Amino acid sequence: MSVCSFLVRNWWWMLLLILVVATELMKTQPVWIEHWYSGRIFPVVSGVQRALLGRLPFSAGDLLLVVVYAWFIVKGAQLIWVMYKWRRNSAKWKRILKQITTVGVSLYVLFYVLWGFNYYRLGSAYQLQIQPAEYTAQSLDTLFSMLNARLLKLCHDSASIEKSKRLTNSQFTLLGIESYRQLQGTYSFLQYRRPSIKSTAIPQLLSYMGTMGYANPYTGEAQINYLPPVFQRPFTITHEMAHQLGYGSESEANLIGYLACRSSSDSLFRYSVYGSLQGHTLRELYRLDSSRALQLAKLTPHYLQTDREAAQRFWEQYKNPLDPLIYKVYDWYLKINNQPMGQQSYNYVVAWLVGYARKYGWEAL
Repeated sequence: MSVCSFLVRNWWWMLLLILVVATELMKTQPVWIEHWYSGRIFPVVSGVQRALLGRLPFSAGDLLLVVVYAWFIVKGAQLIWVMYKWRRNSAKWKRILKQITTVGVSLYVLFYVLWGFNYYRLGSAYQLQIQPAEYTAQSLDTLFSMLNARLLKLCHDSASIEKSKRLTNSQFTLLGIESYRQLQGTYSFLQYRRPSIKSTAIPQLLSYMGTMGYANPYTGEAQINYLPPVFQRPFTITHEMAHQLGYGSESEANLIGYLACRSSSDSLFRYSVYGSLQGHTLRELYRLDSSRALQLAKLTPHYLQTDREAAQRFWEQYKNPLDPLIYKVYDWYLKINNQPMGQQSYNYVVAWLVGYARKYGWEAL
């Protein structure tokens, strides 16, 4: 068989291979991605997505997720059955295998074209002109002290926080949008337009997966799980909005979410972010100096400790035998997408905060 006839007969597989190779090569170009994809192409693509789907009263992303997973399960079952039933008739199972491969590769390429290349951009280090700093137990001790001081001040006015906890989902959304509006006065590239923040249609499933929200790359929507305790909600919303703006890295989305919540006029938003970051700091400090971390944990405001105990009781309800598998799959997903720390990437926000403090001073936090 000549090369030409081989290519003609297998043109479809060759096309899929070319698309995958082109996608992989693009990941190695962070400068191009930052200036052209994240800076010019993605804002247009995401703007169109949110303009088209943002006003829908339901989550198109959740619907798409369910349909895609259901399709792969059905096709996978068909493939296994046909291969078992028709071992000698390869045409039947090859046809199904081609369908699965075609849809899988198409979704893979679309994932990166629509959003995923943001994992490989220069990101916050380039835009904010700060670097995540190597941290020691001493620097984390100082970081804890600054964050805890903010929390103590906020908790003195717990009545204001309690009042905000009674806000509706739509009001939380508006406050999240307003926090970015305040932030763009300092960082013009953090302009958030055409809101598309939805209450997920599958909150129980997300809770079993230990997820408070996610940004859907195919629809541009931010899906928020409103079941967990309210105090976790504001930071979740601003974190997912950061993903919508093109920050793929979880630590960077935490950093941008922090800047947004800190800019908010609402005390619950500030309480939510400082409480979350204080927790990240304690976890990292425990890894370096467990005795000091346990000692500092006792300084946590009683009001926050009460909220954390409520959160712990909530998440205990959703523990299940699949937790280790879910953790490993998501850990693997993050690692293959330019986040070598995997799930620990969320905690790495402390490195950004230490870097921020070194540039602007600890009081700036």
